[in-house]
Amino acid sequence: MMSSYSSCRYSVRLWQCLAIVFIIISIALLIGLVFVYITYIDDGDDNVIRTCGARVGGRRDNDNANDNDDDVDLSEPLDPGPFHDLTSKELAQLRVFLEGDTHTKATKAEAATLGSSSIFGADLFLAPKADVIKYMDGKGPKPPRQARVMLLRGDLSPPAIEEYICGPLPSVTRCQMMNLKGRRNPVQFSLRPFSDMEFGSIIRTLLTQVDKEIGYILLESYGTTFTECDENGLCLRFIPSPMGTGLYGDIDRRRMWLSATYLLEHRVSHALNFGMLLNLDSEDVIPKANATKPSVGPDLFTRQTLKGNPWPDPPKRPPQLVEPDGKRYKVKERKVEYMDWSFHFRLSPFTGAALNDVRFKGERIVYDMGLQEMVVLYSGFSPLIQTTNYIDTGALLGTNSKALVAGSDCPDTATFINQKFMAQTSSDVAEFKRAMCLFENNQGFPLRRHLTYSKFLTSVYTGMLDSALTLRTAMTIGNYDYILDYVFHQNGVLETRWMSSGHVMTSFYSDTEKDYTFRMPGYRGAPLHHHLAHFKVDLDVSGTSNRYETLDIVPQDVNLREPSVRFQTTRFKRNLRRTELESVYQYDFDNPKIHLLHNNDVKNHVGEAKAYRIDIQGMSKQLRHKRLHNEVTIPWARNQMVMTKHKDHEFWSSSSYAMWDSADPVVDFSTFYTDNDNITDQDLVAWISLGMYHLPRSEDFPVTTTIGNHQTFLLMPFNYFPECPSIRSTDAIRMTHKDAQKPENGVRVDRHGQPSDQCVVPRSGLEEEAENDPDGFLESKYISPIF
Repeated sequence: MMSSYSSCRYSVRLWQCLAIVFIIISIALLIGLVFVYITYIDDGDDNVIRTCGARVGGRRDNDNANDNDDDVDLSEPLDPGPFHDLTSKELAQLRVFLEGDTHTKATKAEAATLGSSSIFGADLFLAPKADVIKYMDGKGPKPPRQARVMLLRGDLSPPAIEEYICGPLPSVTRCQMMNLKGRRNPVQFSLRPFSDMEFGSIIRTLLTQVDKEIGYILLESYGTTFTECDENGLCLRFIPSPMGTGLYGDIDRRRMWLSATYLLEHRVSHALNFGMLLNLDSEDVIPKANATKPSVGPDLFTRQTLKGNPWPDPPKRPPQLVEPDGKRYKVKERKVEYMDWSFHFRLSPFTGAALNDVRFKGERIVYDMGLQEMVVLYSGFSPLIQTTNYIDTGALLGTNSKALVAGSDCPDTATFINQKFMAQTSSDVAEFKRAMCLFENNQGFPLRRHLTYSKFLTSVYTGMLDSALTLRTAMTIGNYDYILDYVFHQNGVLETRWMSSGHVMTSFYSDTEKDYTFRMPGYRGAPLHHHLAHFKVDLDVSGTSNRYETLDIVPQDVNLREPSVRFQTTRFKRNLRRTELESVYQYDFDNPKIHLLHNNDVKNHVGEAKAYRIDIQGMSKQLRHKRLHNEVTIPWARNQMVMTKHKDHEFWSSSSYAMWDSADPVVDFSTFYTDNDNITDQDLVAWISLGMYHLPRSEDFPVTTTIGNHQTFLLMPFNYFPECPSIRSTDAIRMTHKDAQKPENGVRVDRHGQPSDQCVVPRSGLEEEAENDPDGFLESKYISPIF
């Protein structure tokens, strides 16, 4: 009996244990089923709501925009192609060679001073174009990769700046002085670009000395000084304004205004009427004035905090971009494939974002294109403002491509791309987080559409939203932010868009400044200034044998038969530009033109030239005297476009020395075209200028908005395709009556196989990312003391 009872108790416990295990397994399976149900779509059930980007037809979930899946691979290649930026391995080995080479004698970054040989920057140096094209077209070997290196040679007597071409990468065996026709090398040490190494030491020494000499005057005038801050931590700081050597005719001297501001958020908008000219020659007395010290707090007019009654109330999120079926582009080794487009992209530390080997439907349209220079020319009565001409490659463009923020700078769905640079103050390779972003965006307007409706004929609607791929960078140069977009549209159009934002530079307002600025809050003015940018576009339309032709729109008088009157219409005249000087273009409202490039030996299906059109929609005339003072360092701004014959040595239209070198420019762009080469049936390069005048208004505070500040140029197919290439896109929607004779029977909607189901937007991870990687957004490692 006892044995049977014990056996029974054991059996009950066993069944209890088994029941518990069964329940746990059931719950786990249920959770799994719910997850699968939510995440994956059943092709036969349109009522299932899934997570956007989840598997559809075998495609992988891509909720996280930065997940490296099969389609988005951001890893560095072991064997990079001819257009890929310098890799971490290449940068590291290049530094080792330069520091060990008996000629370059580069000092380790941590020990570098202005008196030593120091590496200022390194960039990819493209191989000769003919060699690269042979390789890309499978007709030749891969050209060796090389780097361009800038060295500050403070160890020489006299000191100088030297530029080298080093290679082959990654195992560098030689560095030779760069020898490009028309470009000086070495360069005067006085023309060196801005560097943290220089300005950190100058400002630390200078501020203490200024307070020692005139601190009591600053305290009386402004309520604080440079080194003795008030109880709120409010100090004074300087903003640098370099002076071009053409203003005083001595290229070996380096002068720069330092203008005082309050050390507040966005301090360029808190300018004071105290400045110093380093290497000062004159003894002009600056009138003393008093300024009301601003109150530090959330209502400070330059702070971008919410002010007034917020809207909407209660807060509601703005519309969001979604990728319902995952990404429609691929990235690998910095080559992008999207619809019929493919292209390589890079980020030069000197000149910023660029594109290479841009193809549509497999045909190369552009070999090389990118930003060359940006300038801001200020106006004012004060000599400090009058001579403030910022030529931004002097601060380097690519290394100022700052972290882009998801949901603000780029859509949450964007792929964010880091960039590696040669660091100036560290032996480690500098990695800039989120320096670029890549995303497909619904532009919010139709690429094309038409509605036809008739009781007696046919009824049909066809339309398609303009969804396009954008590669974006944002360069923060001091107070201004410049956003550069390359936009790839599905109709074969490549758009380059340049926008400005950021904080306007202010000056101390007085009656003498009223012709240059409106009065702003308090004692401030914000002077008139001119933004300009220059771009290189090396087009290859059906090969490298191209012609530049304009279609000139002209009036024409004709005789009408009925009624018999003289009538005016318009026609176009073909105008082949045969030489570089004939190509120089200055916009004339009275003489409209259409600008075309084509290969004369290649015709379309009806015998017309297969061409691409250059359409410039952001032109601005530079009004300053030619060949006088600082104008000589930006000769590209004299015209809106110039077409030149391609030459391997004409890489860049400006230089990193242009901020200072107006007494004798290192690069004179006018020489690119004044030699007047033949440009008929040649490999051609278009050099395009964009710009705008900005007279700040009160609405530019706290920050200038981009609206109205868009400058663009477009490369557009012109008789290149038999019809609009977007006609093959399944993004289009077509609607017709089910029965044309009986409209009441309803409408048929054709989405060309695209799903019509809804999906749930993935949650943004911005807060968690910023918490885990604060330096990836605010970049405290690379903050410059200059601005």
